[in-house]
Parts: sequence; C-alpha cells; structure tokens
Amino acid sequence: MVEAEPGWQRSSFCADGNCVEVSQKGQFILFRDGKDPDGTVLAFTPQVWKKFLDRISAGHLTNDN
Repeated sequence: MVEAEPGWQRSSFCADGNCVEVSQKGQFILFRDGKDPDGTVLAFTPQVWKKFLDRISAGHLTNDN
C-alpha cells in the first residue's frame, strides 16, 4: 500500500486514481472512494472487514455476480 494522504492508503497497483482507500480509526476499518475523498466513508469492524476481504478473495464479489 502507498500513502494517499495522512491516515489513508491505497493499493500500489492504483495507477489512474480510480481506487478505493482504507484507513483505521480506533477499532474500525474505514473505506472510501479515492476519487471522492470528501464523500461517504464506510466503517467496518475488523471481523466484518475480514469477511468482506475473504469474499473478494474467493471471487464472490465480482462484476459478473
């Protein structure tokens, strides 16, 4: 991950800025659209974040679904 701005990170694979960014505040994982840093921020518990990442890794959350 590379630093997007203080506290927010985006993937080093993000070349065009069309990426999501993540951060952590206290016990929550924060998630936002990198193109709209002043927009909506979603907050997840670590358990829910892990389930989300597991589903992505397993291919359950694709554009084809």
